Amino acid sequence: MTWRYADGGQGETDVVYGQHLRNLWLDRDPKSEVPAGRVAWTGSSPSAKDFKTQIRLYEYTLDNPRPEVEVTSLQWFGGMSISAPSSSP
Repeated sequence: MTWRYADGGQGETDVVYGQHLRNLWLDRDPKSEVPAGRVAWTGSSPSAKDFKTQIRLYEYTLDNPRPEVEVTSLQWFGGMSISAPSSSP
């Protein structure tokens, strides 16, 4: 994840599968525990119902690498897979 700052600078923090989060789809990775976070929500969606499974969202806290400077945006990059936060329209 790249942090972008008000002064034009940037910093990076790794978000690691199995440490901060796991697969959104419960049936693809039934293990839920992670050392740096927690399951914040488990539920359903139209797609999850179609596949007869549930989805989950994780919560975790990351420290700003430059806490003295305002963060203006965050940008996600997937290392080994297609990974990014998403939202429904």
